[in-house]
Amino acid sequence: MSRFHVPSVVRPGAKQAIPTGRRTGSAARGRPHRRMLKFGTEYVSRSLAEYEAEVREKLERGLRRKARALGYELVAVAPASPPPS
Repeated sequence: MSRFHVPSVVRPGAKQAIPTGRRTGSAARGRPHRRMLKFGTEYVSRSLAEYEAEVREKLERGLRRKARALGYELVAVAPASPPPS
């Protein structure tokens, strides 16, 4: 058996794992699903336009916050009209 297969607890001078107190990724991802199964939730159907509006609002809010932190102010501009053909 190679040294790689020997548990780190057995190896002399091996670093021990330090517990962080955080949940593992799988538990954190499973928590909302277990809650939905336990208490039940209604399925919410959103249109693509509603979803895109929500994402755009969140992005804009984040940009405003970052601009404010840098000392700038985010100002909306009118969309450019297409060139005449």
